[in-house]
Amino acid sequence: MLIDEIARWTGKKVEVMASDIAYKGILIEVTEEEINLQGEFQWIAIPMEKVTSVRPINH
Repeated sequence: MLIDEIARWTGKKVEVMASDIAYKGILIEVTEEEINLQGEFQWIAIPMEKVTSVRPINH
């Protein structure tokens, strides 16, 4: 996925798949190096090289 495609979901709840783990949270920032989410209890930084998919959560 391109950074610009992912960035359009900034401020929205997303699910990020990385290393066979699903991370859910509010998308805060996406860079060439990582995706930053605000999780329910903590901030989550996911290295881009581990990301396999990103999708919005609509509920």
